[in-house]
Amino acid sequence: MNRFRLTSAAMSVLLAALAGWWWSPFSPVAFDRPAASLASGDVEGALAGYRALATAPIERRDEALWQAALIAEVELARPDEAAVLLEACLMLGGARAADAAARLARLESDPIAAAGRWMEAAALSPAHIGSGRWLLNAGEAAMAAGDDELAEEALFAATDRTDSAVLAWILLGRAALESDPATAHGRYDAALTAGATGITAELARSGREAAAMLMEDGRTVAELDVSEE
Repeated sequence: MNRFRLTSAAMSVLLAALAGWWWSPFSPVAFDRPAASLASGDVEGALAGYRALATAPIERRDEALWQAALIAEVELARPDEAAVLLEACLMLGGARAADAAARLARLESDPIAAAGRWMEAAALSPAHIGSGRWLLNAGEAAMAAGDDELAEEALFAATDRTDSAVLAWILLGRAALESDPATAHGRYDAALTAGATGITAELARSGREAAAMLMEDGRTVAELDVSEE
């Protein structure tokens, strides 16, 4: 009788422990619960569910913070909350770190800060399918803000990737066209060599022709504009 009671008590403890584990962040179905909440329309519940996974193993915590940030930004339109979650995700240095940096770049209102975030994302995961695009984004943001040095740093880095080299050379050509037509001509040439086709080939050829005309005339675009006034 005593043995039966002991076995029954041990079984109760074991079942309680299993139930606690099943509902913990370590459970194999831990991510299913907030996903189900989101699917049923309980967005706040889904956000709370992913936030509750902050004590999960680091690789799962990384994904939980990423999912929570997406819900905060996209579903609830709370970019400030999303930024805090993304920063936490980035600080973990896990598989989602580069994605978090890129997402933070989109939330930045300052183009120079955004460019820095784009470059950080690309540096964190050079092999990421989006890293070429991130470098182009960095170059365009820096160029728009008038930081030519930062723009060139990002765009030259983008020329090392086959998926972004063409557009990077075109942007570099455009950046040099007004002040240095010869350099611009070489950069447009590089875009064609890198495999420009279709509209990018048209842009590269027209840019190269414009640079050639300026080189023949011996003046920059700025000088031509002054002479026409």
